[in-house]
Amino acid sequence: MYYLSPYCDSYLFFFLPAVLVIGLIPLIPSVINSIVLVLLIYIINSWVIITLFTVIYKYSSKYKNRLVKPGLIILMLLFLFIPIPYELPISYCVQTQPHQPNYHVEFIERCNHYCEDPYSLDYCFHYYFREYETTNIDWNLNNVYNEFVPIGFGSEWIACEDRIYCFLAVPCERFGDNPVEGCIKELCKAGYAKYEDYTLATSYLLEELKISSTQDVECNLSMNSLPAKANWFTRYFNRTINNGTHQVPLCEYYKE
Repeated sequence: MYYLSPYCDSYLFFFLPAVLVIGLIPLIPSVINSIVLVLLIYIINSWVIITLFTVIYKYSSKYKNRLVKPGLIILMLLFLFIPIPYELPISYCVQTQPHQPNYHVEFIERCNHYCEDPYSLDYCFHYYFREYETTNIDWNLNNVYNEFVPIGFGSEWIACEDRIYCFLAVPCERFGDNPVEGCIKELCKAGYAKYEDYTLATSYLLEELKISSTQDVECNLSMNSLPAKANWFTRYFNRTINNGTHQVPLCEYYKE
């Protein structure tokens, strides 16, 4: 304002604050980290514009009566419209979820695609939102993230929203009437082929599925706290299972 006051009419002093206020409106995202990033860009932007004005002021003294006012107006209009592209960095730093119902459809389609591939076990590995780097997942659209929710087809399971696997939500003929059990058998086969040991094959299965033997990390609740009938984990994914006489590794129990 030091450079402006001696040379500009009073309407510019009204116009400049108005531009600043309007320009700040797009800079109110809902996430604190985004605000910091956008304000940083805004400050750099302001510095560039002020520098440009200073250059106009210093190097156009001969024509300043004709150039300063139009130059100021152009720069302020530029300042007004520059915040529009700020939505781009916001979209990168704020991990927003796609429209959830559409993503449900995308998830089901992906599961069906994996199911139809006879050479892939991705159907068994894939879970809801696996391809997104976010821990805030809301399957049932109740604005509560990472809770246990009912899921399934035919029979109903309870699963944490961060681990809704294809085999819990989407039927697949290739893995039989019970895809949970079908996936265990196929994954144990793959693990045993790799290690030739049922204990190591069981560890391979649990590690590949990225599931904890005791507690879901995001839901932060013990898997054993779920009702037994709806507890897909304790019914199928314990490291050892009683075969009627003694405890054996999961993959030994499901060997064919």
